[in-house]
Amino acid sequence: MRWTAATLALGAAGGLCASAITWTIAVVSRLSGGSGWLTPVVMALAGALSSLHPELPGTGLDVARRGEARNPVAGALKLLLAGVVIGAGGSGGQVGPCVQSCVSLGRWCADRWGLTGLRREWLVAAAASGGVAGVLCAPVAAALFALEALTGRLRYACLPPAVVASVTGYTVYCLILGKRYLLTAHAPYAYSWVDLPKLTVVGLVSAAAARGLVLAVQVVYRWLHRIPRSEARSLLAGLSVAALGLVVPQATGLGLDWASSAAMGRMGPAESLLAFLGKVAATSLTLGSGVPAGFVSPVVCASAFFGSAVREAVGLPAPAAVAASMSAFLAVAFDAPVSAAVLVMELFGIDCAVPAALGAVLGYLSVNPGFLTELLRGSGRVRGGGEDSGREPGGGQGEAPGDGRA
Repeated sequence: MRWTAATLALGAAGGLCASAITWTIAVVSRLSGGSGWLTPVVMALAGALSSLHPELPGTGLDVARRGEARNPVAGALKLLLAGVVIGAGGSGGQVGPCVQSCVSLGRWCADRWGLTGLRREWLVAAAASGGVAGVLCAPVAAALFALEALTGRLRYACLPPAVVASVTGYTVYCLILGKRYLLTAHAPYAYSWVDLPKLTVVGLVSAAAARGLVLAVQVVYRWLHRIPRSEARSLLAGLSVAALGLVVPQATGLGLDWASSAAMGRMGPAESLLAFLGKVAATSLTLGSGVPAGFVSPVVCASAFFGSAVREAVGLPAPAAVAASMSAFLAVAFDAPVSAAVLVMELFGIDCAVPAALGAVLGYLSVNPGFLTELLRGSGRVRGGGEDSGREPGGGQGEAPGDGRA
């Protein structure tokens, strides 16, 4: 009973964190009026503030993966800074900062209660799941993503508390902000076997495009970090993002409304391609500068734009092409194929199950080509989900900020 209460409490705290960053983005966006004039000022200020504590820079998921998310105060400040940056026009997402804030709270509670081993993992997984469920509006995928993206594998022993906390966090989020959908309530699509080759093509080219997005973030991160002062590089990045927004408005901010339009086929191929290129550039500049902002929402938007751009070339309805593209992008960016497929199915509906599953598998294999080889050889070294990894969610050797995988 005590652990159930702790799981519910941390899930509710995650829902509050998700509500807080969503509300902050909405308020700042309304104040800025979408003009972009606030972008360089806010990004420069965020860059200066993020240099004051080692847990403030980066996407949030990268900090949690490296096991450095331990200060709840820093996590809360990062949540606030990320919301302001995104609301002012920076191209970032909510998930990473929310994960870091929740993981730091879960780890802080585990330290105070002297927990180790599986019970400690339960708390950290529960805290992360509650926050992700709110910002993604997808409670099942949130529980899977919190485990898969943080540890690199599905830790089934942590799944029950993660699901309970995820449902709790999502419920709290809905009670505060109302029922919401990340993209659309239902995407109309009827699967036919004749679409399978077309979906395969979309999955393959989307995986390649996703790797291009990852590479772009890495390159810009290294280039901008040649500038020693964080406020100077953040100001330069902010000026560039603001200028880009004048030409490609779909590139700035959270961008989920634009992504929804692309998923429903309300954007033409040329407009979608321009939006994709603009989103890649704006995301690379925002994340490359090191200001607090997540990577999940930009990946969702970029994949929606890319899927919309190629749909006519392969002859697919927009929902199918975008579903396959999005699951491939998510699998590549976060090495999390199961949660990628489930998330896309939750966002688009069960009719898009085949595009979602196929895109996730192709995306995962594109960055893990040895997986299939080892499986066929029966080497026994294939990463599985059932065995005890002995690693706390968010406590492994993760990737550095700007490597595009967080």
